[in-house]
Amino acid sequence: MTTTWRARTTLGSAGFTLAELIVSMFVVSMMMGAIFTSFSTLTTSFKVETKTTESQIENVLSLDLLRFDLESAGYGLPEGTGAPAGCTTIAAYTEAVATTPADATNYTPNKYSTTPDNFNDAAGSCEPRPIVLEHNNNPTPSSSNGSDVLVIKSITADRTPVTKKWTMLDSIGHYNVWNDTKWDLATTTPSDRAIAVSSTRQLITNGGNFQYGLASCAATSTSTCLPATPASGQFDVIYGVNSTTNLRMPFNRVDYYLQRACSPALGNCTGTNPQHPYPLQCHPGGYTLYRSVISQADGTRQEQPIMDCVLDFQVALGIDTGCTDTLGNGCTGTLTWCRFTNGNTCNNTSDTGCATDPCALTNTFLNNARNMRTYLKQIKIFVLAHEGKMDPAFTYGNNSIVIGDDDITLKTFNLVSLDNTTGNSTNHANFRWKLLKMNVKLNSLGGNFE
Repeated sequence: MTTTWRARTTLGSAGFTLAELIVSMFVVSMMMGAIFTSFSTLTTSFKVETKTTESQIENVLSLDLLRFDLESAGYGLPEGTGAPAGCTTIAAYTEAVATTPADATNYTPNKYSTTPDNFNDAAGSCEPRPIVLEHNNNPTPSSSNGSDVLVIKSITADRTPVTKKWTMLDSIGHYNVWNDTKWDLATTTPSDRAIAVSSTRQLITNGGNFQYGLASCAATSTSTCLPATPASGQFDVIYGVNSTTNLRMPFNRVDYYLQRACSPALGNCTGTNPQHPYPLQCHPGGYTLYRSVISQADGTRQEQPIMDCVLDFQVALGIDTGCTDTLGNGCTGTLTWCRFTNGNTCNNTSDTGCATDPCALTNTFLNNARNMRTYLKQIKIFVLAHEGKMDPAFTYGNNSIVIGDDDITLKTFNLVSLDNTTGNSTNHANFRWKLLKMNVKLNSLGGNFE
């Protein structure tokens, strides 16, 4: 009896049947499939969210940089000495020069393109306009009025330690010394380059030039490196503009515009690759927003890409047509919002009503620097871009986006036109498009002395 029971027990525990193995493998496969699907979904979601967060951080930083430049527009700019209208005269200077970068072929036909002289105020030694706008001949596709080019002029447009420095010279020949190397203008050789502006905002020239080098200045002396002593009751403000480089203009200048470089990963670059290739995660019909400081040394643009995956960059101007002077007298507080019209003439069919548009450059409200300081009060920026990379699991609901707000509509951007822009079939609906908006008060314009 004992032997028989043990034999049966041994035979009954010999292993799993084939049916049991198949069922077990099926269950394990189902579990592994579910785990893999979850892992794949989490990985994709992580990549999408990472790129989206990266885009959001980049956009915030870029817009903050642009906001600071706009709020400082006009800071330290000298005024002319002529009549209120037209080109009022200051000491002669030069601005940007038309140059072709060595790697220009890697931007063709997506290189920033417009007429550089439209931004320069040097002709006739005109006082500098704090804000200058123009349409970018590139990029395409775009509506008939193109994307905008925004030029901002101020002391702080070039963000360096020198542009943070300033001092005052009084009528008895003393100028302020902060006793802090971070704030005091350098007096060593080579010294910081500075300009002097009177209490009435007139540019004070140093002989035939407007530049002052602070080498050998004593704390209580009006030596040759400083302007002449102001009249009784007057004072001069001395602004640091640049370090060691002779000035070509009595201010600094920064340009904002769109352009798109080639991408080495796509193999569409010629010669030397551009410094900032267009990112592959961006829609192939988009561009990069650039911030470029004009070099005091040679007038060329020192380009800095600040935001990728941008489709359009538009600027709206808010003016108060009731103001009677730069002190704010007569201002109504009600702004007229309008887009920039095409250059100095009304010959573009897209600029309907240009001759009567209060924002036209040919109109008395914005045709020179003084009128800009009188009437221009706010600026709105609209940047059409997408967050993150293409996401097949996401569908954008519209085929077009209205660029503007309740105050003004600048244009309607057709997203469908982006597909197949570069010969690559791309579904615009799989991108998270967003219209970034910014409303900025121009703190440094008007009659207050900065």
